[in-house]
Amino acid sequence: MSIKFVNTPSLEGMDAQITPVVGENPLCRIPSVRALYTAVSRQELMDHKPSTVQGFVLAFEEGLKNIVFANLDCRHDHFKLVNTVAEAVRTAVEMHSQNIFVPVGTDFTDEEVSLICQGLMIGAYRFDLYKTEKSPKVRFTVYSERDYSAAVQNGKMLGECTNLARDLVNTPGSDMTPVVLAQKAAAQAELCGVKYEIFDEFEIEKMGMGSFLAVARGSVNPPRLIVLRYQGDPENDSTVALVGKGITFDTGGYDIKDDESMSTMKSDMGGAAAVIGAVLAIARAGIKANVTAVVAACENRVSGNAYLPGDVLRTMSGKTVEVINTDAEGRLTLIDAVTYAVQKENAFAVIDIATLTGGQVVSLGYRYAALISDSKVLTEMIQKASAACGEKVWQMPADELFLEPMKTSTIADYRHTGGKGGGTIAAGLLIREFAEGRHFAHLDIAGPAFLESGFPGWETGATGYGVRLLYQTLRLLAE
Repeated sequence: MSIKFVNTPSLEGMDAQITPVVGENPLCRIPSVRALYTAVSRQELMDHKPSTVQGFVLAFEEGLKNIVFANLDCRHDHFKLVNTVAEAVRTAVEMHSQNIFVPVGTDFTDEEVSLICQGLMIGAYRFDLYKTEKSPKVRFTVYSERDYSAAVQNGKMLGECTNLARDLVNTPGSDMTPVVLAQKAAAQAELCGVKYEIFDEFEIEKMGMGSFLAVARGSVNPPRLIVLRYQGDPENDSTVALVGKGITFDTGGYDIKDDESMSTMKSDMGGAAAVIGAVLAIARAGIKANVTAVVAACENRVSGNAYLPGDVLRTMSGKTVEVINTDAEGRLTLIDAVTYAVQKENAFAVIDIATLTGGQVVSLGYRYAALISDSKVLTEMIQKASAACGEKVWQMPADELFLEPMKTSTIADYRHTGGKGGGTIAAGLLIREFAEGRHFAHLDIAGPAFLESGFPGWETGATGYGVRLLYQTLRLLAE
């Protein structure tokens, strides 16, 4: 798919038009299509608005043109803005449109135009790698009398990085092994001028990453530690680490998942895809910040060599952890990755993002990520970034009471799971224990990272959640 910006209106070669129904519509000045907008008044469109949450999309056929109206009165709610535009694209594509004209009034901000273009990219996304019949390529032409060219390019770039993350997650586990994920990350880093380092299982062992290796050892596919480094502010020694959970497939280990739960477990690397996509976006935008992405990539499988409930693991930090349930493997890989970020990369702040707990889905569903942090700075920046990009977060209490059950092991420093209640919070606080006092925030994206049924504007599967949120967070921190 592609997006270009023009400041001269022309419908030549276009087979569809997505029309924002808000403010000034410059296309109404073109005599050949003015009658359409006269026949369908803005008030008539407003009367058909089904809800205040999604806005609405009405589709019309006018001659050989497909006309899709998108109510963007919701534009100050960036979640609704992106989703409404994405749904408009899906409606146009279902009408067999490929060349889509998008007129934008001059009263939009640059930020809103960027979000509109993100919605265009998200709505046009199709994962058809394994289909014999490929989806047609969609091309967008954004027109306005005001120069929005930079905003269009920014939105296009963020949409591309989000869709890259979706591709990584949507690829089946047998094809997206830890080695392949490392190769994909390295290839993308080279394209964006981002430095990278890939550590194999022997180098990981030398660093003493015992909890990471324990999870990995049940698979014949070896683990990889993926490190991407972007130096956007070389005169500054401060580095922010983005740590993503990278379980490329999770069977649950000996505490094995049921068939319904296991079928979507290629998605357990959603955090890894998010930090890879975010660093690439940050580099492409040239944000003045130093950012390192760290991914402990492995599989959690069952074999004669797999780790067991009751095992005691020595982590890279030197602390020990008693394994209670092998299906709570993500935190074991993350604690070593976080330790690496603070000890080897000297990060002053760490944000980890992971499809970590079923409790997150139960409590917050598929739209909100759970945020656990006692850093006022990171909490404020992440919440502001959430409002700016439309990826929703909800702060959970970071109360030490939730960590107490994790400290009751009689044979190790920690149990790696606690009681039945508050598991999402407890998991985040356990990972924080290995951040060595640095600014820390944990994002549990188990719900929003992967949709088992589509939402308006989104098809079933990976969402790329976290790419835009982390990008906006680093942009704000750099200001």
